[in-house]
Amino acid sequence: MYMRFHEVVVAKYNAEVEVYRIASKLELFEELFKDGVMNHVKDRLEKELALAHARLADVKVPNLDWEKLGATNVALSDLYPHLLCLKVLWL
Repeated sequence: MYMRFHEVVVAKYNAEVEVYRIASKLELFEELFKDGVMNHVKDRLEKELALAHARLADVKVPNLDWEKLGATNVALSDLYPHLLCLKVLWL
């Protein structure tokens, strides 16, 4: 059960990275080409971003019943310290 939860969290993280990557490309593109020379590339990036948002919305992270697993006092920092570090870097 824990491994499945871990896989889902990693999948959600990967989907979020994809969304941020495409959004950053689009933002950079808009800064570089403000006069609309390459609108077809911008349109493609916007479609790609919409698909990435849809994939991110499809990833559902289940709630674990820690009492069933016998771990009633488990802190999130004990489980995913590397994810917490990345979240701090994003802020």
